[in-house]
Amino acid sequence: MKRLYKALFGIAVCVSAFAAGSCTTETVYIEPEPGISRLNVSPRHVTMGFVEEKEFTVAVRPVATQITWESSDPAIAYVDENNKIVPVACGEVEFTAKAGELTDKVTVTIHSSIVADTYAFMEGGQTSTVPTLQVLPEGTPYTVTSTNSDVVSVAGQQVTAASAGVSTLSIETDDGQKQDITIGIADAAHTITAAKAEAFAYKGDVLGHPAYDISALTLTAAGTTYADGGQWSGSGSGLFLKLYRSASQSTIADGSYTPGTSEFNYFTEGLSYVVDAESGAKDAITYGNVEIAADGISAKLITDSHAWIFNFSGTRTEAPHHYESESATYNYANVDFKETGSVTIDHNGTKFYGGYGNGWRFQLPFPDSGYVQIVLWSKTVNSIGTEYPLDGGFCTQGTIGIMGWGVTSMLKHNGDFYFNGGTPFQTPGFARTTEGGTKYVTLGFKGAFTYNASESVAEIGESRTVPTTVNLDVTDYKFKVASESALP
Repeated sequence: MKRLYKALFGIAVCVSAFAAGSCTTETVYIEPEPGISRLNVSPRHVTMGFVEEKEFTVAVRPVATQITWESSDPAIAYVDENNKIVPVACGEVEFTAKAGELTDKVTVTIHSSIVADTYAFMEGGQTSTVPTLQVLPEGTPYTVTSTNSDVVSVAGQQVTAASAGVSTLSIETDDGQKQDITIGIADAAHTITAAKAEAFAYKGDVLGHPAYDISALTLTAAGTTYADGGQWSGSGSGLFLKLYRSASQSTIADGSYTPGTSEFNYFTEGLSYVVDAESGAKDAITYGNVEIAADGISAKLITDSHAWIFNFSGTRTEAPHHYESESATYNYANVDFKETGSVTIDHNGTKFYGGYGNGWRFQLPFPDSGYVQIVLWSKTVNSIGTEYPLDGGFCTQGTIGIMGWGVTSMLKHNGDFYFNGGTPFQTPGFARTTEGGTKYVTLGFKGAFTYNASESVAEIGESRTVPTTVNLDVTDYKFKVASESALP
């Protein structure tokens, strides 16, 4: 039997006892048919383009209640069984949602939509409607204007490719929708049939991009050459693309490449470019598509002032990029230091880094740029005049009586500072002398600084990390002491 706990009403029923003829009673609860208690539609107002897809959210109780929709003007729009708005024309329409005796009203405004690519190409002399452009619904009035009428002229809704170059067409509908389309027109001078194409593979982690790998592709006209995987040299026109690829690929994958920052994209912002035949300048790519296949490569590209068409037929030559070296080593001996009279010795046994001993700090300049700074220590405190740093033996960095405390022994090389991370230093000798009233120091030290240097890879606009070693092997290096002072 049904029990109604919500309404809480009952009817007493007499049940006859067959044998005894007695009567007992039981309360029977009766549940009425449920009513519709809630109907709410959101959002209350929708503004949308003709080609957009939007739907209403309906809150109704009970949840499974059937909803019906009425449109104030089905010639503008209606709502289907999935609560989706279906545009028919532009304008404003009111919808009424019904569930039982409940209703809710919402409004929708539909405006025109401009559907077009951000860029397109035209052939010289061609007259047509704007390439790739659709204005919907059909018959919507719109105007077209050109930023460079010498390249693309406009008559009503017809455009003519007047000369090679780039122009922006501005599209505006009567109800205020706007969009710009860049149009490129290439002539014979900017249409290149390539005689050579190479794919240079770059390791992303080497170039400082551990999350993805990078490739570079060169497409060149006959007689044009590239130096070291992409630096332009020679004459003629060519194309250089820096391309993203997945880490699992050894080189550039076949496919369609457009500007962007993920796989199957190429870099813009000056890192992918066309080389102009007349000036030899790199012309940065702003728009365009590159199709790479096993049997050829084709590209239509737009730069700031030109439209380019490239075609290459034939199998690509795969050539992994190479550097002159994967590491760098510099060796310096006595003769590699400048003759100088400006070397300063700083020392103070009681204040220099806590009074652990006498510290001597030397800065010896390299012939090109930078210097090596060596700090040596004696064993005892405040014995500047009688005790010199240790002679001979190995000196590791960071403890008393050896070379360097903290960051005091260091290297300035190629504009950057580095601290010793290499093998322990050996000090073959140290002596101070006075000759004719002039102070001299004879110094020896042997060891290596190791560090990771940053190196620019010009042809792809990136930097890579290069393991670098600076070997120092100095014996009996004698120099004048320009000044000698105690550190404060």
